Amino acid sequence: MTNSGNPLQSSVQFIPGVGPKRAEVLKKAGISTVSDLLFYLPRRYLDRSTVKKIADLNLDSGEARSGKRSHRRAEASSGQSASGSIKEAAGRAGA
Repeated sequence: MTNSGNPLQSSVQFIPGVGPKRAEVLKKAGISTVSDLLFYLPRRYLDRSTVKKIADLNLDSGEARSGKRSHRRAEASSGQSASGSIKEAAGRAGA
């Protein structure tokens, strides 16, 4: 639904590239108007401009990591377990 008097109150559905399905996803996050979208702030900010080598990372800090996935394992249902590793030329990290 559009509001010709105030474009900020227009539905996000009418933003080019959004459409009805994406508008439903945004609505679940509390975003239904253009104004809601403009004032939506992320919960936290991750600086991905500086990528460190795996050997230099503090695994609890949430720092950016880059590499190739070399292993992945997951269980579901009652066990709920996940593990994996990332490989780069200088090192390897596992979680």
